[in-house]
Amino acid sequence: MILKYLIGIGGGLASAVLFYSASRGSVWLSLILLILSPLPSLIAGFGWGWQAAAAGGIAGSLIMAIAVSGKFGVGYFLALGVPSAIAAYLVYLGREAKDASHVDWYPAGHMLAAIGYMGAALPIAVLPLFGGTYAILEPAMADFATKVFARASAEFATRALEPTALKELTARMVDLLPAALAGYWSILFTANVYLAGRVMRAAGLLPRPWPDLHTLELPSSASALLLAGIAGMLVGGTARIVGASVCGGMLVVLAFSGLSVIHCLARHRAQWALWPLYISMPTPIGLYTLCAAAGLGLAEPLLQLRRRFGGTPPPVKTPD
Repeated sequence: MILKYLIGIGGGLASAVLFYSASRGSVWLSLILLILSPLPSLIAGFGWGWQAAAAGGIAGSLIMAIAVSGKFGVGYFLALGVPSAIAAYLVYLGREAKDASHVDWYPAGHMLAAIGYMGAALPIAVLPLFGGTYAILEPAMADFATKVFARASAEFATRALEPTALKELTARMVDLLPAALAGYWSILFTANVYLAGRVMRAAGLLPRPWPDLHTLELPSSASALLLAGIAGMLVGGTARIVGASVCGGMLVVLAFSGLSVIHCLARHRAQWALWPLYISMPTPIGLYTLCAAAGLGLAEPLLQLRRRFGGTPPPVKTPD
């Protein structure tokens, strides 16, 4: 029992070190460290239960509060501590069949949706840390945009950004910040959940069989929340912040659902088509690719493309 908590605390401290170090290194090193920061806590949680992940989240938050500030510690707890414990809890969540022949594990699609829900909730949960409004970040956003366009102007001989255009751009960036934060966090956390699952499966410590991600299906609430988020963005004020956050989280999980559909269709017919799809992701057209995948994920419950054209799925491999 004590070992479980010690492993969880170790994982939480490792995540905290990665998270803190991300603000100290070079741009690329910081990005890598930030992307991998949830991984140690998730590995501890997937291998030793949600209590281990919770202990790690508390330990990491305390370290962040001591090393940086109380607000930073709270932000770490909300962004990594709580989600890691919830993800670990869902990994272990299952119900034995009435005939005791098998266990019905929590569906992978519902787990993906849960990540989207947490991503949508994060910009709302941390809003009090910014005084109840993201407008406080406008000066930092303006400074960032000024530096970017000044560098572009020097390198490509383009015109500098005019004050009026800078003000409009900054306002738009702040307006879209909740959606960007929810979307980026959802992508990052989903990737780490996948990596943690793979690591623990290879180690033989994953408590459940590996799901067939080609058949991943989201609950209907994901689509309903997206529509509600769009409606909220049309209202303005606090409702716009909430709506933007919900749209950011739900668009990401719907995009992953759409990618699941594409994988299902391509694995029997044209696997080569996946290469240009993923090569386009880091390019300027990557956002449009993700939006198209989200549209496919949104339409799949009506189109039923996997059922009509996906063929018979191969058996899911389980660790020996």
